[in-house]
Amino acid sequence: MRAEIVCVGTELLLGNIVNTNAAAIARDLAVFGVDVFHHSTVGDNITRCAETLRTALARADAVVVTGGIGPTPDDCTREALAEVLGVKLKRPPELLAGLEARYAGWGRTPSGSSLKQIDLPDGTQPIANPTGSAVGILATPEHGPYAGRAVYVLPGVPSEMTRMLAESVLPDLRARFSLDSGLFARVLRTRNIGESVLADQ
Repeated sequence: MRAEIVCVGTELLLGNIVNTNAAAIARDLAVFGVDVFHHSTVGDNITRCAETLRTALARADAVVVTGGIGPTPDDCTREALAEVLGVKLKRPPELLAGLEARYAGWGRTPSGSSLKQIDLPDGTQPIANPTGSAVGILATPEHGPYAGRAVYVLPGVPSEMTRMLAESVLPDLRARFSLDSGLFARVLRTRNIGESVLADQ
């Protein structure tokens, strides 16, 4: 199967943050023999984000997206995915209750902007975030041009992303696409030889 990685965040394009998420996701997918032919990085712009998602869905069976699902006004991944799927955003009552409980545990009350972290495109499922407040998204369209594809949307915060990837995304990918361990590697270590000479040998 083919997967594509999409990372959302203008800070990545400006070089303010090193994109470690793409490397971590690619390594984990390779273990199961998943072909990753493209990594894309797009800024916090709903039009460009939607365009990037459409391109990824047109050439991959699964798309793993990180970033753009926080509480700030520039976070637009949820809206972009809803646009691509042709659906509206919804705010499930059970997710609202969970967000309020989490904020209460922090001694806080969620503000209006915080509530967008639990919005889901209609017809999608939440991906639990055990350590943060932004709920992930699993989209598995059954009809239309992207039928049979899977989109996993995770936070850009590496500590949250890696845990959700390990606990939710990879198990779902393995079951959904019948994956097994598929990568075997041999490492050859050399010294005192140039790479061009080594290549010739």
